[in-house]
Amino acid sequence: MKLKLLLMLLIIYLVVFGQGRVEAQMINVFQAGTLLGTVNPYAGSYSGKANYHYYNYSEHVYIGPSYRAEDAGELFFYNGSDGLHFNMIFGHYGTNSSTWRYVTWKINVSGSSTDPVVQVTDDANELKEVSTTNVFNGIWSYYSKFGDGGVIGPISGNNWVITVNPSKYTYINSLKVYDNSGSSISLAINTTDDIVFKPVPEPSSILLLLAGLMGGAFVVRRKRR
Repeated sequence: MKLKLLLMLLIIYLVVFGQGRVEAQMINVFQAGTLLGTVNPYAGSYSGKANYHYYNYSEHVYIGPSYRAEDAGELFFYNGSDGLHFNMIFGHYGTNSSTWRYVTWKINVSGSSTDPVVQVTDDANELKEVSTTNVFNGIWSYYSKFGDGGVIGPISGNNWVITVNPSKYTYINSLKVYDNSGSSISLAINTTDDIVFKPVPEPSSILLLLAGLMGGAFVVRRKRR
């Protein structure tokens, strides 16, 4: 009887408090299979596309990290009016140099409950979807104060995974993933180690699993009686 009561209380908790937790989910950051840390998405009322607002050196995203140098890459997640989005920006506030900088990535998004698309590509064809299985190519090249970037989304659910396979970096000296607090996780700049993002399992998901296990145990116990 106590087991049955506990199971009912867990289910009530999930119904009352477990709704909407996905929108505030934290995200694990891996590189070369190693967990480097966890970040929280930025959040606001803009759509993922509208929030980007970065097409030349005098502009910037409305809600997100502050960019620091033309040889830097800044990655972050933004949770807007139309869901969660993966943001990539290379360069910003640089000096007036003539050095061309290059970044080439293949980005695979799997397990999303919604179908992510390219919301923003800084210049035509720099970021584009190349497969119906949510595979994207990012081929960025820029110089001086003019950076590049793009946005992919919306991404939803508890089981999505973003895998970034880099194949080229030229004159890129910094690559970071930002938390909504402004802190960041530094990534190694090489073409041998994939970068992977996964949502942290929600407390409600863990409790749901526990409830299922307890429910199974309750059924087995009744059958034995």
